[in-house]
Amino acid sequence: MFYSNISNISLYPNNKELSLFIPDAEQLSKKINTLNGVQSSTERIVVSGLAASTDNSVAIDIKGIKPEKEKAVTTLEKFIVEGTYLDSSKHHQVLISKRNAEKLALKLNQKFVITVKDTSGEFSSDMFRVVGIFKTANSSFDEAIMFVLYDDLQKLTKTNNVFEIAVTANNENNSPEIKKLLEITAGNDVEVNSWKELLPEIAALSKFIKMISSILTIIVLLGLSFGLMNSMNMIIQERTKEIGMLQAIGQSKFHVFLTMLKEAILMTFIGSVGGIIIGIILVSIAAKTGINLGEGLQSTIGINAVIYPKIIWENLPIMFIGSLILTLIAIIPISKVFRLKMFEALKD
Repeated sequence: MFYSNISNISLYPNNKELSLFIPDAEQLSKKINTLNGVQSSTERIVVSGLAASTDNSVAIDIKGIKPEKEKAVTTLEKFIVEGTYLDSSKHHQVLISKRNAEKLALKLNQKFVITVKDTSGEFSSDMFRVVGIFKTANSSFDEAIMFVLYDDLQKLTKTNNVFEIAVTANNENNSPEIKKLLEITAGNDVEVNSWKELLPEIAALSKFIKMISSILTIIVLLGLSFGLMNSMNMIIQERTKEIGMLQAIGQSKFHVFLTMLKEAILMTFIGSVGGIIIGIILVSIAAKTGINLGEGLQSTIGINAVIYPKIIWENLPIMFIGSLILTLIAIIPISKVFRLKMFEALKD
């Protein structure tokens, strides 16, 4: 849930057993960073353990992260509601969710014990201090995980192995290609999953939103076309006599047709540019204030109830050109010019 964009790929074994680590992870990580389209990557240790305070205890997954590299891949620090982010120069720090902090009756700077199994199968425990409390929209995620420093978890588990590599791509569209490259680079011993496989509910919602957006775009463009066609039809009806007079003074029907077509194109151009400007203004406002979709999405699939739209600049020229192309529908009423007879037009 902390991914900085929607083009992330995670490599990790099927479960969190310490015996199932990524072979030659350091070399693999270096190779990954050289792949075309990869923006950044970070190594993690992921184990299951027990967090215990004087009041309670919870079973939880513990991730050992490298703070600076993690910032390049995720946006974990943006979800911190109390305290600070992990500091790699200090030790025995932990980022805990607000939900788990309440369960364990913990506050900032208080200490508690984390217990895990080390590589020899023995239980290993150490004291950690709460330096930050985070809260996301996904309650299940918050309950399931806490973050400590990579080096601290290495010592606690007595391992030098890497169990997960998170990779973020430069562009959302590159994700399938990068996944194929990662599968080839990582080999058969490592499982490679894209964010869509890790979060199928979010992927389905994203696909649904894109589909609805496409349908709405088509509806708007068709509405624009038929509105323009109706406007041009009214113009022809109201200017029948003027059209007859133009023909009477020597203008050809084709010349009158071109004049009407230019008017239709000009109307579409002004409407399209004006609509784009108004749309940019409204989206810019919504990007700052957010749009509240209700708590349903947050409680069911764990995404923020408030969304912040953004402008996809690449789509604007397509929309503009599409609206101009659909202006051709205006030819249908304008073509009446060729059927008008001069004497009947003047009579009307």
